[in-house]
Amino acid sequence: MISFITAFKKFKGQYDMIQHSALYSWNVNDIKIVAPLNEVGLKEKCAGYPNLTMIEGVRRARELGFSNQCPIVKDLIAAALPHFNTTMVALINSDIIITDNFLENVQKMVHKYGYDIYAVGSRYDIQLNYSVNDEETYKKVQQEDRKVYDVMTSSDIFITSKFIWRKIIHDMPDFILGRYGWDNWLHMYAEINSLKKMNCSEAIPILHCVHDHMHIFNQEKAKKEAAASSQHNIGLWNKVKDVYGTTKIGTWPKVEI
Repeated sequence: MISFITAFKKFKGQYDMIQHSALYSWNVNDIKIVAPLNEVGLKEKCAGYPNLTMIEGVRRARELGFSNQCPIVKDLIAAALPHFNTTMVALINSDIIITDNFLENVQKMVHKYGYDIYAVGSRYDIQLNYSVNDEETYKKVQQEDRKVYDVMTSSDIFITSKFIWRKIIHDMPDFILGRYGWDNWLHMYAEINSLKKMNCSEAIPILHCVHDHMHIFNQEKAKKEAAASSQHNIGLWNKVKDVYGTTKIGTWPKVEI
C-alpha cells in the first residue's frame, strides 16, 4: 500500500534510541523504507532491518557548501522512487513512530479519497525514555500521553503517489532536509497547484519522540534558524512566502475514515 522515504541523523545519544524505535515500528508493519547513506556509520547501525534499503549518491548540504551531511530533499526523493513498487509513498521524518493501525488507516484513506490525494500529518509529541524493540514496548509507546504539536504550519509526514512526487520534485528548489522551510514549501506547492490536499493528522496519528536540536549546533556551531544551512532554506522559502504567504494546513479538509 505505501513505502517510506526518510533520512537518518547519526545514531548517537538520544537519536540512537529514537531512530531505532521508529525503525522498529516501520519494520513490524512491513513497510519498505529507503534512506541515504549520508552519514558515517549508518550502514552498520541500520543492519538487521530487512525492509530498509540504504542508497548512495544523494546530494547533501555539504555539496552546497554547508558543514553538514543532510540530504537535499528533491534529490533524495528522486533517488528513492525507483526502488518502490507501491503507488503511494510517504516522506517521513526519522523520529516518527507509527501506530499499529497505520496501514489499515492509509488503506481506508486511499480507498475513500483516491490515489491522487495529497495528505499531510502533524505529529503528536511523546516523551520516550525506553527503546521500542518488541511487541510489549510497541504496545506501551502507543499508550503514552500525547501532546498536539503545530496543527497549522508543520508536518512530519507527506503521503501522495509516485506520480505526484515526480511532479513536485521537478519544481522543488534545493531544500535541505532537517532544516527549516521545506515542509512549508510542500504545503504551498499543494495550494498553488490545486492538489487534492487533505490533513490526515487525526485520522492517521504519528508519534514524535521529543528531542533537543543540538545536532544543528554540533554541526554548524549555530543554533536552529541561525545556522547557515537553515538560512539557506529560509531564503528559498521566503521567495514563496513573500508572494503567497504561509499555508495554514490546519484549515485543510480533514481525512475522515
